[in-house]
Amino acid sequence: MLPDVMRSLTVRAFLATLSLAYLGALVASCVPPSRRRPEPPSSMAQSPIMSPPPVTAPLPVMTETPPPATTLPPAATAAPPTSTTLPPATATATPGPRPSLRWPIGGLKLPARTPPKGKGCGEVQIDGVTIPLDCFHAAYGAMSGIPVMPAPVPPKKLVEYLDHRVSKMEGPVRHQKSVGSAVAHALASVIDQTLIRNGGGFLPVSALHLWARSPKPSLGELLQANLGKGIADEGRVPYDEAKACAWASPEASLACTRSAQGTPSAADLDHAPFARLLSLLSVDGTSGEALRDALLRDQDVLYALRVDPEAWKAVIKSADAEPLIPDYTGSTAVHTVALAGFALQDGQWYYLVKNSWGSSWGRGGYAWIQEGTLKRNFVAAFVVQASVATGPTIGPVGPHSCPPGQLPDGTTKICAPACPNGLPRKGGAC
Repeated sequence: MLPDVMRSLTVRAFLATLSLAYLGALVASCVPPSRRRPEPPSSMAQSPIMSPPPVTAPLPVMTETPPPATTLPPAATAAPPTSTTLPPATATATPGPRPSLRWPIGGLKLPARTPPKGKGCGEVQIDGVTIPLDCFHAAYGAMSGIPVMPAPVPPKKLVEYLDHRVSKMEGPVRHQKSVGSAVAHALASVIDQTLIRNGGGFLPVSALHLWARSPKPSLGELLQANLGKGIADEGRVPYDEAKACAWASPEASLACTRSAQGTPSAADLDHAPFARLLSLLSVDGTSGEALRDALLRDQDVLYALRVDPEAWKAVIKSADAEPLIPDYTGSTAVHTVALAGFALQDGQWYYLVKNSWGSSWGRGGYAWIQEGTLKRNFVAAFVVQASVATGPTIGPVGPHSCPPGQLPDGTTKICAPACPNGLPRKGGAC
């Protein structure tokens, strides 16, 4: 009888144990994982001879707290965007990889040197072509009776990067070849940009037609000779190095080959005009605010500066950065270019130079230059107003192009008084 009783009690105890285990598992399953007690290592759970760890040696804590930031590899920490982050590439961006302004060495300082020996005031070699530099003289950029551009208007928000290539307001890059005709090519590039900005049709203007009126390396005389006059388009009067060399003054023809000096004929001067150079404004080229104000008005700046041939040949290039002209202090050589943009990097301003030495110089004919280099070597600077010869004169349409109280008319694009509600007029009406 006793064995039967013991057997019955054993069975009941076993069933009770199973019921308690099932009930405990059911309750545990209802506890959120974040509040469950950490399980001991599997080796401890499986070994019947291992005693529980003492209280003074707690079990390893397995929490969901992420590892500290210092344990992350450097590459996993994304740096916040800096003030020099460029706008994202769009359909209107410059062809090719998105430009970077992170120059690896931030500029190269070249020591001052004595004037170069040889012909003229210096020359550069680009793809086997000898390109002469102009010689500085007091009247190189002088213009009488030219009004000064009004004081800069600070933009409502600081603009740290502007590139007229991105907005597709730049014409073709030109090549003066071995003739000292940089002033004509730079002026043609600035007029091209003005016509594109104004709209109403665009053809590149003829640098040869501009050069024919004043074939000498003097920016002031070239501007005076072409002011108010019509200019043929490049298709009608293409650049001819032999003609440009034959017409050039002795100092502009040191690097080119000609049998005899000639003069432009009446036919060379009186081509049917495509565009007209209407007016000029003088710009303070030693003021970064004035240069950026002009560029923000969607106007390229015609800029003459002293150059160092070695610096302009030694443009810093890299696979992941835009080309940069090294810092230098010029002497007797001078050159005229177009400025087509600006950028702010690490508290320093840089400007985009559009040159006339072909597309193999810099990157596609463009390179950047430090503001300090521009100011130190400044000679003269202008903005121009031009229009298609047969069309209306259209004003600039930049972010703050018009005088205070005026806005570009939505139809004519000419500056006009704003409507009472502050909006621009359309066809002269509010």
